[in-house]
Amino acid sequence: MLWGECFTEQFSKDDRKATYIDAQTALGESAPNRTIRERQYRLNLEHAELTSAIQESYTGFDWNACSEVMFLLQQEAERFYSENLLADDFLAISNACTLDLKVLGVLAIGKQLLLDFGDRVACFTDELYRLQELSGDAVDIARDLVANGLDPRVGELVAAWKQFLLQFNTLEGLSRDIKLAYSPLAVESAKLNQKN
Repeated sequence: MLWGECFTEQFSKDDRKATYIDAQTALGESAPNRTIRERQYRLNLEHAELTSAIQESYTGFDWNACSEVMFLLQQEAERFYSENLLADDFLAISNACTLDLKVLGVLAIGKQLLLDFGDRVACFTDELYRLQELSGDAVDIARDLVANGLDPRVGELVAAWKQFLLQFNTLEGLSRDIKLAYSPLAVESAKLNQKN
């Protein structure tokens, strides 16, 4: 599942109030392993609050389209990088500039997502890892946590965010490399090439 599909599932449904109330109610319960139980409910609560914040800020945002565009641009940038990066002609320079503008447009959206939610999801992820450590050496910790009350969408969100970060960081790196193809040095090289 691409991160866009997961985000669409996570943030398009309007069931956040029920999840929020369930998590709050469950915090009052006593359980044999209270620390793990409380952390699970806090994670569920944080997930509900994060879902609510994202739905309010990104109503109507097409997560699938964003994910797909990032994926396609990454493929295009990788292909350009492998075929044209060291080309010393004006067509390659023009193509590099055009491609980089498209990549920068998508990166701007990614940077806004990081700004709006990066810190919260990082804390959320850390809390999930701490909870898994507390749960011990179970064969399938994620399944055990879900069976004991953890919303399965919590793990899906963490996995999708990691996938988004990987794609974003890859595009950032490709953009830096593509900038070399239309740098002043590349332009000078193209001028020399044209004279010869």
